Amino acid sequence: MYAAQTARTRTEAASAATAFLQDGFKQENIFIFVYDKEESRELVNKTNTGKVGVKEMGVSKTVGSLFKGRRSRIHDKLKSLGVPEEEASQYEEQIARGLIVVVAADLTNNE
Repeated sequence: MYAAQTARTRTEAASAATAFLQDGFKQENIFIFVYDKEESRELVNKTNTGKVGVKEMGVSKTVGSLFKGRRSRIHDKLKSLGVPEEEASQYEEQIARGLIVVVAADLTNNE
């Protein structure tokens, strides 16, 4: 299970992350996606949210994503959190246009 929300600003993204916490998601299971890598790092650090890595994606997908472009990596990360293909494509497009996407995922079924 997952929930997602788009945001236009860092403040909106932080508010969405807080709302997901209040809804019962664990902080390490809330992920913020921004197209710019540096801005992404800053937001993750500021909000203390999770990072999609080997645990969520698996070794082969993590290594494979090293050879893909930023949009493809974002798409793969969204899918690894349980976002369906079509929605992952829509969120990927929104992220590429400058929006921020906050995803909260119940990863108990992914482990």
